[in-house]
Amino acid sequence: MWKKNTDKSSSNKSDRQKLRAANISIASNLIFVLLKFIVGFATGAVSIISEALHSLNDLIASLIARYSLGQSSKPPDEKHRYGHGKIEDVSALIEGMLILFAVIFILYEAIRRIISGKFEIELIDMGIAIMLISAVTNFFVSQYLHSTAKKTNSPALEADALHLRTDVYTALGVFLGLIIVKFTEILILDSIIAIAVAIIIIRAALKMILKSGKNLMDIKLPKTEEDKIIVNLLTFCTVIKFTSIVILLQKVSKMTI
Repeated sequence: MWKKNTDKSSSNKSDRQKLRAANISIASNLIFVLLKFIVGFATGAVSIISEALHSLNDLIASLIARYSLGQSSKPPDEKHRYGHGKIEDVSALIEGMLILFAVIFILYEAIRRIISGKFEIELIDMGIAIMLISAVTNFFVSQYLHSTAKKTNSPALEADALHLRTDVYTALGVFLGLIIVKFTEILILDSIIAIAVAIIIIRAALKMILKSGKNLMDIKLPKTEEDKIIVNLLTFCTVIKFTSIVILLQKVSKMTI
């Protein structure tokens, strides 16, 4: 009874940590979505607008992650005998696809400006400032999310941390690009930077989609891990049917993903 209560208390603490981290991510993303869109349209810099769209995507992803965490913490029931943990992988898969859709707009707008040759950027100092603040803030938030994801074994938080870490790199890229534009007045760099941001986003999205897809497909454990499990089972059991081993391996696979 004492052990059961301890396990329940530990689980509740883990759930609270997950939800706290998700709420911080939502608040951070919401603030920077508003700031980047305001500054992006004020300056006319497509690189900042692309970053605003990136942050909007992160906000949506954070909201999905927050919902999935609330659902995954529910105990097993008659229809979901192994719990609701898989919903976190579904969340990560949706987040990855959302990112890919956002990239289409970024690429379209950047290429359109390059082809038309029309580049208009104003109030560039404001854009430089918001990109630097965004990069620094998201660095610390992503580190916190990553740490919490590792402690609580949360795929949704790990995906959210990856989003923000990518946002740090892209924001720094836009920041440096805007500084170069400011001093060289080579305005086409703004669109080139936006395309570079899009490529980074595509890479992160594909990585996330592939990982969550593998988890949802319940890909088998490495043979070395399977062998260890079987050896441990044989140590404590005199006779084990192979059908039972398969069922146990499936359960362990779901718990360790």
